[in-house]
Amino acid sequence: MAKAEHDGKLSHIDKSDDMGNPLEVYANIMAEHKPNPRGSGYVKLYLISSLLFLCSTMNGFDSSLMGSINALPNYTSYFDLPENGNASTGIVFAIFQVGQMSGALFIWMTDWYGRTWHIFFGCLGVCAATVVTSLATNLPTFIAGRFLLSFFATCAHTAAPLYLVEIAPPAYRGTIAGMYNTFYNVGSTFATSAVYACHKHLAHRGNLDWKIPLWLQMVCPGIVCILVKFFPESPRWLVAKDRHSEARDILTKYHANGDEEHPLVNLQMSEMISTIDVEHVASWKDLFDLRVLVESRSSRYRLMLNIAFSWFGQFSGNNIVSYYLPIMLNGIGITDTDTKLILNIVYAVVGWVASIIGSRLHDVVGRRNMLMTTTAGMTVCLAIVAGCAAGYTDHGHQAASTVSIVFIFMFGAVFACGFTPMQPIYPAEVVSNKMRAKGMGTFKVTAGAAGFLNTFIGYWFYVFFVFWDMFELTFIYFLFVETKGFTLEELDIIFEAKNPRKASVEALLSALEKATDTIRRQASVLELLYPGHSLDELTGKSRAELLGLLSLPLKPEQSEPDEPQMGQSFTATSPTRFGELEEAHASSPDELQGEESVRGRHWNEPAQNATTIASSDDINAMSLAGDNRCRSYLGITSVGAVLKAIFRLCPAAKDHAVQQSQKWPEVQHEDPPFFFSTPAHNVILVPNSLREQRYIEFYFEHMHAITPLLQEDCFRTTFTAGTRHQAPSWLGLRSMVLALGSIASGNDAAHMQYYSQARQFLNFDSLGSGNLETLQSLCLLGGYYLHYRNSPNMAYAILGAAHRLAIALGLHRESPTRIDHQDPETSQRHSARLETRRRTWWSLYCLDTWASMTLGRPTCGRWDPNTMNTLLPSALVPEDHAADSLRASVEFCHIANRMQHRFAQSTRITIHEAQDVERELKDWYNSVPSVMKDTNNAPPRISLAREFIRNRYYNARLILSRCFLLYAAYECTKRHPLGQPELQMAEACHSVVTEAIDAIALHWVPNRIQAWDSAWHLFQACTVPLLFLALGSLDSSGIQPDRLEACHMNLNKALEIFAEMKPWMRAADRAPDIVAVLSQAVSKEDEGIGRTLSVTSGGSHLFGWTDEQLLDMDWSTFVTDESLEQNLVLGV
Repeated sequence: MAKAEHDGKLSHIDKSDDMGNPLEVYANIMAEHKPNPRGSGYVKLYLISSLLFLCSTMNGFDSSLMGSINALPNYTSYFDLPENGNASTGIVFAIFQVGQMSGALFIWMTDWYGRTWHIFFGCLGVCAATVVTSLATNLPTFIAGRFLLSFFATCAHTAAPLYLVEIAPPAYRGTIAGMYNTFYNVGSTFATSAVYACHKHLAHRGNLDWKIPLWLQMVCPGIVCILVKFFPESPRWLVAKDRHSEARDILTKYHANGDEEHPLVNLQMSEMISTIDVEHVASWKDLFDLRVLVESRSSRYRLMLNIAFSWFGQFSGNNIVSYYLPIMLNGIGITDTDTKLILNIVYAVVGWVASIIGSRLHDVVGRRNMLMTTTAGMTVCLAIVAGCAAGYTDHGHQAASTVSIVFIFMFGAVFACGFTPMQPIYPAEVVSNKMRAKGMGTFKVTAGAAGFLNTFIGYWFYVFFVFWDMFELTFIYFLFVETKGFTLEELDIIFEAKNPRKASVEALLSALEKATDTIRRQASVLELLYPGHSLDELTGKSRAELLGLLSLPLKPEQSEPDEPQMGQSFTATSPTRFGELEEAHASSPDELQGEESVRGRHWNEPAQNATTIASSDDINAMSLAGDNRCRSYLGITSVGAVLKAIFRLCPAAKDHAVQQSQKWPEVQHEDPPFFFSTPAHNVILVPNSLREQRYIEFYFEHMHAITPLLQEDCFRTTFTAGTRHQAPSWLGLRSMVLALGSIASGNDAAHMQYYSQARQFLNFDSLGSGNLETLQSLCLLGGYYLHYRNSPNMAYAILGAAHRLAIALGLHRESPTRIDHQDPETSQRHSARLETRRRTWWSLYCLDTWASMTLGRPTCGRWDPNTMNTLLPSALVPEDHAADSLRASVEFCHIANRMQHRFAQSTRITIHEAQDVERELKDWYNSVPSVMKDTNNAPPRISLAREFIRNRYYNARLILSRCFLLYAAYECTKRHPLGQPELQMAEACHSVVTEAIDAIALHWVPNRIQAWDSAWHLFQACTVPLLFLALGSLDSSGIQPDRLEACHMNLNKALEIFAEMKPWMRAADRAPDIVAVLSQAVSKEDEGIGRTLSVTSGGSHLFGWTDEQLLDMDWSTFVTDESLEQNLVLGV
C-alpha cells in the first residue's frame, strides 16, 4: 500500500526530469536547488551521526586496550602470565581477531531486521562481554569474554558505517560517513590515556589500574545502545521492505530540511525504487545467498574494489611503522616507558587530526585523487624511512634515527588523511544496495585477514612496502571508481559502463562544470544587482538590508558603459557574463532606454518587388544603411557572434573592414516589405511548355532527392494535363517548382517571374486552405526560395506556419486507416499517398532544422516523440534512393535538433556534452548508406543530395566546436590563459575545418545549386581560421605559430575555391571579398593594411547567400559610429 501511495508522487519525476540520464538530473538539482547544509534537518543528521561515531570509538578503544594493559605487571601477575609473553598471551590477542572475523559473518542480519537493530544488539553484546571480562577470575573466562566483546563490537562496528553511507546525503556522504572511522583514533587515544592514567595513579591499589580501563569499554556502546532505537532507519532498507512512506519522510526531513516537494527527494525515491526487482520473490534464503556478489560483471567489479580497498587499508605499511617506532626511539635514547606512551598518544592524535581533515577533503577533491595522492606520499615516506633506517642500522647514526621518527609520524598522518576515513566507507559505497550487507562482511573478513597477516611481518619489511604501495597507486589509478557526488543508485549506472573508472571520472567532471557554470551565473546576477559590493559585504546582511541596497541609485562609475566608439578597444569593455555571445547582436543605442529594448526588435526583408533579389537582410548581409534597429535574435551559433568576437580581439580589424567596404559599389533600396500580395486568381498564365518541362526536369533531377516531398509521377501528370488552372494550391506549388527548377537549370532570372506568380496564390487565405499542396508550396518557399532571396526571417516565419499547418493536417501522426481488405491497386495508391504525407512531414522537419542551425533560437517543439509518431520514409521501389537520402537527413536532424535545443539554453555547453554529440554525428555519418557517400558509380539524381549531406555533416561538427573558440575569445579578452581542454577543442575545430574545406574542394561540381550550397558552407568554414588568427594576436591564447600558418593556408585554399566557383555564383555574392578583407585585417604580417584582394568582380550587392542555412552577418550591429554607418550604403 505504501508503494502504491507514493507512486503518484514519483511519476512526474519520470516524465519531467530526464531519468534517462539521472547523473545529469542530479547535477542540475545540486547546481540549482542545493539544500542548505546548515538547515534543521542536516543539523539533526549531524547529531545522529556524531552519536553513531561512538561505535568507531568503541572499536578503537577495544582494539588498542590490550596492547597497553599487557605491559602492566598487575595484569600479568593476576593471570600468571610471563613478562615476555607465552602461548596464552598470544591467544588473548588472537582471539580478538577471531571474534572480529566471526562477527563479520553475521552482517547479513542487517538485511533481515534492519541496520539500527543490528547496531543495538551489537552494542548490548559489548556491554555484556565487558562485564564478563571485568569480572573474570581466570584466563579462559577472560578469553571467552574477549571473543564475545570482539564479536559483538564487530556487529555494531560493521553495521554503523553501512547505515551512515545509506542515510547520508550524496553531497556530504564522504564527510559524514568518513568522519566515522576517524573516531577509531579517539578510542585508541582514550584507551592508551586511560591505561597511562590508571597505571600512574592506581598501580599501588591492586588491580584497579587495568580493571577500570576494562569497565570503561562499556561507556560508548552503552550510550549508543540507549539512543540508537530513536534514530531513523536506513531509507534504502525501508524501500527494500516496501515501506516507501517512511523512507520518503526520512529523506524529506534529513536531506531536504522538511521540503516534501524538493526535487532531490523525488529523485532519490525514484532511484531507490528503480533498483528493486519487482519480479523477485524474497525469502529467507536470500540472507545467505552469496551469489549476489558475483552474479554479473558489474557485481564482480564491485566486489574486487571492495576486497582491494579492504586489503589496502590494513596492508600498506601502516602496521610496521608503528612497530618500528619503539626501535627508533631507543636509537635516540628514549627508553622511558611513560615517554614512549606519551609519544604513542601523540602519534594517535596526529593521525586523528589528519583523518578529520581527510574526511572533508574526500568530498572536495574526490576519493580517487585523495587515495592516489596519499598513496604516493606514503611511498615517499617509507622510502625515506628505509634509507635512514639503513644509516642507523649500519652506522648507528642518531640523526638518521631522528629523521626516521619524523617521517614515521608523517607517514601516519598521510595514511590517516587518505585511508582512515574511507576504510569502512568506500567498500560500502562501491557495492549495490542488495550487495551492501554481504559486502561489508567481505570487508571485515578481508581486513581481518590482512591484520592477521600483519602480525607475522617484521619491521624489516618496510622496503617491501615501498614497492607494494607503488603497486597500490597503479591499481587505484587504473581501476578505482570515483564515488564522490553520486547517489548510491547512480553508481549502479557507473558500474554498468564498459569502463566504470572512466565513466565515473567523466561524470564527475561534467557535474563540476555544471556547478562552476551555475556559480558563474550567480556571480553575474549579484554583480548586476549589487555593483561595487563584494560577496563578503553582502553575506551578513538581512533581507531588508539587501532590498534597501537595491533601491539605492547607481553611482556614476557603476553605471552601464556605453557602446564603444570606433577605434576604442572592445577588450576594455568586455562583459561580465557571456550573454553577448548568447545573443550575437548588441543592442543599438536607442534601445538602452528600458522596455523599448525588449519590444524594439524589427527587421526589413523586402518582398514587394519580386523582380529583384534583396542584397541584404537582417541575418545574412551587412545592411549598413545608418539604421540603429534592434535586429532579430541570434545566438552563439551565428556568424554574427564570430564577427563580434573577432572585432573584440582585433579592434583595428573593424576599422579596416569598414574602410574597405566603403569602396564596394552601392545599390538602391527596394520597396518596403509586404508579407504577401493580394490574391489574384484571374491571372492568365502563358506557359512555355518546353522551357517549363525543362525546369521541372532540373528540379526532379537535382533538388527532389534532397527533400522528396512531391509524388513525381502525379506532379508530372497533373502538369501535362493542364486541367487545374483554377486551383490556387496547385498553381502555387507549380510556380514554386518552376522557380527552383529554373535556378537549378542555371537561369538566374526566370525564377523571379514564377515567384511573382506564386505570390498571387500563396497568401493569407492559403493558411486557411488545409491541403497538402499548399503545405508543400510553403515548404519550398520557406525552405529554399526565400533563403535564395535573402529573406531568412520571412522564411523562418513561413516554415513555422507550415509546421502548424502540417500538424493540423495530421501529418505528425500515422494514419489509422486499415488497408487489409482493399484491392491491390487501391492499396498501392493508398500506400503512395501515405508515403507522400510522411515525406512531406519529414521534409518540412529537415528544412526547418537546416535553416535554424546558425540561429541559436529555440526549436519550439519541432519534434516530440511523445506526441508525434510519423514513421520514417521508406522506399517505394528498390532504387528509390530519395528515400535513403531523406532517412539519412532525418536522422541527422534529430541530432541537430538536440544541438539547437542545447545551444538555445542559457548555460554554456560543456566539453563533454560536445564530445558526446561529436561521437553521435560521426556514428551517424558512418551509418549513412554507401550510395549517399561514395562518388563512384553513384546515381546522378542523388549527387546533389549527397553533397548536401556531406556539407551539413561537417558544418554541424564545425558549429559544435566553434562555440568553444568563442568561449576562448571571451576568456582571452579578460587575459585568462586557455587551459588544455580548451586548446584541445580548438585543435578539434581546426581539424574539422580542414576536412570541410578539403571535401568542398574535392567534390563540388559546376552547378548553380551546389555552388550555392558549397559556397555558403565554405564561408562558414572560413570563420574558424579567421577567429584563430584573431586569437593568435593575443599572448594569452596559447595558440602555436604553426597553427596560425595552417589557418593562412586554409584561407588561401578557400579563396582559390571561391575563384573556381565564381562562374556559377551570383554576381552579388561577395563572400570571397569578405574573407579576404577579414583575413588581411587580422593578420600581423603588414604594418599598414593595404588593398583588399578581390577574387570577384562586379556585382552591386555585398553578397547574396542562398542556401537553406543563414549567413548571419549583420555588420550594422558592430559599426556603431553613426557617421560611418551612413557612409556605408551597402545593401541599401
